[in-house]
Amino acid sequence: MLDEVVAQNPLLSYQAMVALQSMADHLMHNRSQSCSKAVFNVGEEIVRHLISQEVLWDPSPGSLSFSHQTLADCLVVRSTLAKNRTLEEFILDHPQLPFIRPAIRAFFFFLRAHQPDSFRKQVWQVLSNDEIAYHIKRLICESLAEVVPVEDDWRLLRRIFQNYPDLFRRLLVRTQEIVWFNFLKQHWLTEAQASENREDWLRQFCWKLSIWVNECPIEVIALWREAIASNWVDKQSLIGIILRGLENLKALNIEGVQELLETLVQSSDNNKDFLGKLLSQWVQAINSGDDLLWRYITRDISPEDIQHWSLRDELHCLPHDFHNDNFLEERLKQSDQLLALILRDLERWSKESSVATSYEEKKLRGEFLQDYSWRFRHGQNDMYPVDGLTKVLSGIEVALKHRASQNSNWW
Repeated sequence: MLDEVVAQNPLLSYQAMVALQSMADHLMHNRSQSCSKAVFNVGEEIVRHLISQEVLWDPSPGSLSFSHQTLADCLVVRSTLAKNRTLEEFILDHPQLPFIRPAIRAFFFFLRAHQPDSFRKQVWQVLSNDEIAYHIKRLICESLAEVVPVEDDWRLLRRIFQNYPDLFRRLLVRTQEIVWFNFLKQHWLTEAQASENREDWLRQFCWKLSIWVNECPIEVIALWREAIASNWVDKQSLIGIILRGLENLKALNIEGVQELLETLVQSSDNNKDFLGKLLSQWVQAINSGDDLLWRYITRDISPEDIQHWSLRDELHCLPHDFHNDNFLEERLKQSDQLLALILRDLERWSKESSVATSYEEKKLRGEFLQDYSWRFRHGQNDMYPVDGLTKVLSGIEVALKHRASQNSNWW
């Protein structure tokens, strides 16, 4: 914009550009956003023209300011480069206060765009200079996360990772673009796996993968599965990270999801609510997977629970366990497989239970009918307990009535 509006304008040209750069330097030095017209030492006609071109404006009589702060920052950078000063020297020439941060970013991105080879050298000079404040170095690394990395950047990034891990962590947190996923996987992941703080870095990487799960779902899920198989991180901590990451996944029917869910059902001791919600969404999305769903519901039932008929609190199928309060009932109405699985296990549990052993042939009826709707309608109590077993049995009742009314093949 400045080249077009100022440098190439015959009414302004070189004299106006020099004056603008001097004004920008003055404002930076004084940490101000406006100055007197006396500082801007050009004729009134040029001032009026710059105002009409929306480069400058006069906030009060006798004063001038840039129409936008980015113009001032760009002009400071041009002025500094005209003096053959580096980014490091520019920073050291000014008080390292927050006021200078926008100009540093403007300098940083100008170097990246126009002097990429010098850019990497100058960034390292800033990061390795003990006289430069930490918040400036952090700004540089966070700004690095906004560029598109190329092969030649790896040497710089590796030096940052090895010498300034906290600054690299700041960079890693800020990465967003998909190009960073590919770059980190290709170059950095091996370094992280070999580092002294391997677990911390891999934990952060697994957490970071969630932002790319919809752009590279197959690759991200493959990495999560590898993380579990190779014990990148404490398993329960890792499972929590993965479950929260999978909440963002839009396409649940992609390659690797089922295998990952099977691992989570088998391995997760905590995060049951997250797992149940995810699993129910997956079953609904693919209209399959009922065997895995039932394994999740019954995962905590032990032979002792069956023997002593203490199933009620071990079945994970209360409304809060799934993404929808009516999920289990609706799924039982739709899925013959799930209904068959449940009826099979109810019969097995009834046979294996030690309760009422003298009524072998009546176990199924005696153990379960007290939790069906007949008891609730005909009993004299105002309140009845709701637990995993009552939810399973009420779901079966709804499913049977539905099939009877539809006269389905199963019925």
